[in-house]
Amino acid sequence: MLSGELSDVAPVTYSDYVAAQLGSTSPVTVSPLRNDRDPKQGELTIIDIVPNAPAGSADYERLAALLDDAASSFADGTIVLRPGDVEGTHSYVYTVQSSATFSTAEGLIVVGVSDTPAPDHPVVSDTVVTAQTRHELASGIDVVTGKVQWPTGDLDTLQLSLWGDTPGFTVDGRRISGEAPAAGIIVPFTLTGTDAAGAAVTSYGFLRVPAFDDMRVQLRSGIDPVEVGEEKTVEVAVGELLDLDAADRVEVRADDALAVQRANASCATTGGGHVSYTAGREAPWSDTCSVSVRLAGQKRWSVVAVPFAILPKDPQAILNPISRTVPPGETQTIDLLGETVGWEGGRVGDVSVLDFASAYGGGSFLVTLAGDSLTVEARADARPGTRETVRLSVSSYGGLTSTITLVVGIAAPDAPRGATFGFTCDVSKGATCLIPAVGRVGEYDPFAGKPGSGLTIVSVGTAGSVVCPVTTVTLAGPTQLAASWPAGQKPVGGECVVVFTVQDAQGRTGQGQLTLDVLGYPQTPASITTQSYTASSVRVLVTLGNAAQAHPAVTGVTILENGAPIAADCTRGAVGFGCVIAGLVNGEKHSYTARAVNSVGESLDTTAVTSWAYQPPVASGLTATPVFDAATTSDVKGAVEVSVDSAADTAGFRVLNTGQYVARSGATTVFDIQLDVGPRTVQLVPVSRFQPPTTGGSDGDQLSVGVQVAGRPRYDAPGAATASAEQATLTGAAFNANFSTKPASQVWGAWLSGTPTCSMTPAGEATLTGAGVVTSTSNVIDGLTQYKQYKVAVCGAAGFGAALSSPQEVITWGATGAPGGTLTYTIATTPTHPQANVDFFGIASAPSPTVGPAFTPSYFANGFGWTSDFQLDENLTPGAMVRGCLAFNSTYCTETAPLTATTAPNIVRVTFPVAECVALDALPAANVSNGVGTVTPDTVSVPGSVVYRVVWGAGYDMLSTSERVYPVCTPEPDPGGGDPPPDPPPGG
Repeated sequence: MLSGELSDVAPVTYSDYVAAQLGSTSPVTVSPLRNDRDPKQGELTIIDIVPNAPAGSADYERLAALLDDAASSFADGTIVLRPGDVEGTHSYVYTVQSSATFSTAEGLIVVGVSDTPAPDHPVVSDTVVTAQTRHELASGIDVVTGKVQWPTGDLDTLQLSLWGDTPGFTVDGRRISGEAPAAGIIVPFTLTGTDAAGAAVTSYGFLRVPAFDDMRVQLRSGIDPVEVGEEKTVEVAVGELLDLDAADRVEVRADDALAVQRANASCATTGGGHVSYTAGREAPWSDTCSVSVRLAGQKRWSVVAVPFAILPKDPQAILNPISRTVPPGETQTIDLLGETVGWEGGRVGDVSVLDFASAYGGGSFLVTLAGDSLTVEARADARPGTRETVRLSVSSYGGLTSTITLVVGIAAPDAPRGATFGFTCDVSKGATCLIPAVGRVGEYDPFAGKPGSGLTIVSVGTAGSVVCPVTTVTLAGPTQLAASWPAGQKPVGGECVVVFTVQDAQGRTGQGQLTLDVLGYPQTPASITTQSYTASSVRVLVTLGNAAQAHPAVTGVTILENGAPIAADCTRGAVGFGCVIAGLVNGEKHSYTARAVNSVGESLDTTAVTSWAYQPPVASGLTATPVFDAATTSDVKGAVEVSVDSAADTAGFRVLNTGQYVARSGATTVFDIQLDVGPRTVQLVPVSRFQPPTTGGSDGDQLSVGVQVAGRPRYDAPGAATASAEQATLTGAAFNANFSTKPASQVWGAWLSGTPTCSMTPAGEATLTGAGVVTSTSNVIDGLTQYKQYKVAVCGAAGFGAALSSPQEVITWGATGAPGGTLTYTIATTPTHPQANVDFFGIASAPSPTVGPAFTPSYFANGFGWTSDFQLDENLTPGAMVRGCLAFNSTYCTETAPLTATTAPNIVRVTFPVAECVALDALPAANVSNGVGTVTPDTVSVPGSVVYRVVWGAGYDMLSTSERVYPVCTPEPDPGGGDPPPDPPPGG
């Protein structure tokens, strides 16, 4: 038996690591219990899981939100979580508890999150066919469920297939089926699928079928021991305890003395597959009987150890060892009665006589026993992983002893923080100042109030000290800092920020910050400069620079001229003091210095500054008026007349708009400038004859006045022109005065050729002259000549020049009827002969319509459309019409009049065969245009000849006869007079 100190029953946990892709929505499934172990062979259960981050922190809340509580199952030992959107490595602490001993232990789940796809693939455990499952092989054995781990994948998407050639085995879903050979076989298979990143994955596994004779017969998993009373005998059917199929026949080897573990016990076979166990007396209270069994047909025997639990006549208590993991600074309570006390055979005795006693000699825990409860508190300074033992004893039931193993768990992720505080040292009190830095308000100790807690200072700055211009701070002890400064006549004061490092009981460090104020003499001000001036005073700025950091603070400054203080009105500003020195003469120069003053005394003098009073120039009465300048006014630029008043100290004016400089020309200065058209602001600055005491130009205050600059007018739209017989109208012409505020005037005009002149009168009104223009004061222009092409436009002015709109062309047009005169035409009844075989009946006389003097006739006939000459198409029905169109614009035409024929409606072309004779068996055809007549060859009327004569259709019967006569061709005689000679013989 092992001593109590070695009875460590703590579960053994191993860290689990999974990799996942940043931002992936695929869940990550972890089964941490798969590689954890319970030394007492109990079942481990997850009882808690928390983020490995400081409780209450944003990181803790983020990691907690990634746990999928709904999908996770403590009972099944699975944890489901999401990768999240933060790259890096984070972890969770889970706690397991043993069902056999109530002992606990902690483990880690580490999740690596990166922006690259996680290298994850299914991990397959081999499936081994047992004596019990061999009958299932024929219908199929599941090789996936419970056998494959894939943290970031979906098992339901995997496809199972055999790998290689394995005759006799097939796949159906997650199952492999086949017939088990007596010699056994290994069946390799593959699982393929797609991971969370979309990449193909393949894993391999084996279905192992042992040889029939190698299949071990074993007890059913989780079988309860057979109970038998002390000094009692029990008979057991061995086959009912074995992990076999109901159809299996089992053989039990006969043996009168089977092996047992207890000296007073015995076990033997009784036949029929039964064994008889006799318990005997006294402890131990558990035993096994080794029985040899085999399946029918097997040559080898398997030995199974049938378990027995002996029920003692009198209750026998057991004090079981237990292990607890307690993180630093935390407390747990152990129910000794419920978690450490057991009873042999389950026969419970009198628990009231259990008088628990404990003995603990370690230094990492505080152990307190109260009745049957043991409270354990881990000290704040206990090191994680430390294992210490509490000896537990009970005097009753013959005296019982056991141990409780205490393990210091993982300290909750946290860090201490030193205080952020201020402290003041006075240089007049000595060369060193001690500063208490621990135990201050604002510091944070994660284990505050716990045994072993407390912060200590471990370092100052990054190199053991902090050196500032006014002091050096070092470590004076575990809780104190020391400040020192160089000895001198007048050490200056200032501020020093000191970062120091504190350490908590777990050795974790954090920073604190001291802001140290050193009280000393002020430093010399950085400078004295001229800030502003008037005609009789100057304002100087004393910039404190480093003197602004003096402690005590600077309370004022002293202004000196030639080493003697002078009267000055000083006020504090952002960077120093502004001091007004009055009673000065404009332009008279002075030399000043300054000293900083605090409660300790005065600083040294600054360097001197030279300054004097100054009066900038003043201008007034600025006006700006738009004017018309024929030489410069355009559609984008306008002229402006500027007038401004000034005193004699003004040299001139700088126009900001144009960059030009204009010299002063008396009390009132007048000049012109050019600006862009539209609302503008004239800006100018008067320039003094004197220089100011500060840097910069001698400009006075800027003057501004608004003006609307007018340019030449324009027309944004030319408008559209329409006309009647003697009148034209222009609508839609958009006149743009181009920012002129003067009255606008417009004159409309129409002309035949050339271009009239659009100009502005001295009164600013528009006038339109020349080119024979007909004008009007409205957009309707009368007195025009009918059937003429005019150009129409409008001339506009608004005091700044004139503009002519883009001329629009229009034709004066009045309603007119169809042409008169001779509206008939005649087709010749006697043909002409353009070729010997053609008769053509052409136009004998054309129509002679009458149209107006500005018009010309326009004829229409199918096949030609509208043309200036009368034409007909012999192949189309004419549909002839006539109209009159303007000679200079044929799109303007009168109404149409139909044209009628006095003879045939259309010209006709008859085309006869071109031949000297015709063959009766192949008579050529003749053609009449547009089918107005037919030609049928006559072979009877004239013997030896064929007559081709036209028979005219309706409307064409007035045409004269059209015919041709052709002799019948005589066949030519055979020149040989007989049969042709035979072919010569070959070779001849």
